[in-house]
Amino acid sequence: MNTKFTAGPWTAGDYSPVGIPVWAKYGIVATCQTRLDGNEPQGMNHDVRQANARLIAAAPELLQELRKALEIIEGEYPANDEIAAPVIASIKAAIAKATD
Repeated sequence: MNTKFTAGPWTAGDYSPVGIPVWAKYGIVATCQTRLDGNEPQGMNHDVRQANARLIAAAPELLQELRKALEIIEGEYPANDEIAAPVIASIKAAIAKATD
């Protein structure tokens, strides 16, 4: 399967003056930035940035596991199952959001 994003694994880095980088094998894929002027939005602090960086770093693995879960659910339940159908739709929507 071809992806349009940098292959994982990704890792959240250490704090720097400009923010917290998220690293892939060959470089930074994202940065949870710090406002250089010191005017941080309310509720945005180092702990929040670190949590955001960890969530971003987990994205490739989360996507992979979500695809596996979808395959299992679709193999176990009919497409019109009243409980499974909305779950399958939600999983497909989340995967599309990440990949389209």
